[in-house]
Amino acid sequence: MKGQQEYAKSQNVNSTLEGLCKSLQKQNQDLIDENKKLQNDEKEVRSKLASDFQTRINTISSELEKHATEHLRKTKENELYSEFLKGKFEIL
Repeated sequence: MKGQQEYAKSQNVNSTLEGLCKSLQKQNQDLIDENKKLQNDEKEVRSKLASDFQTRINTISSELEKHATEHLRKTKENELYSEFLKGKFEIL
């Protein structure tokens, strides 16, 4: 009788421990899944930020190139006017 009680008690403890183990495994898997989702979400955010940043860099580079081209054009134009005015003043 005592052996049966100890056996029943150990079965009960074993069952409780198995339940706890399964519960912990489920919680662990839930945390792993949540972590993966958060990592994917963060990766998407970083990717969008990088894309937006690159777009802005390209826009600024394009504007700088336009300004440089315009500056060069105006510099040449000023040189032509300067030569023209020098010629006019030499005649006088």
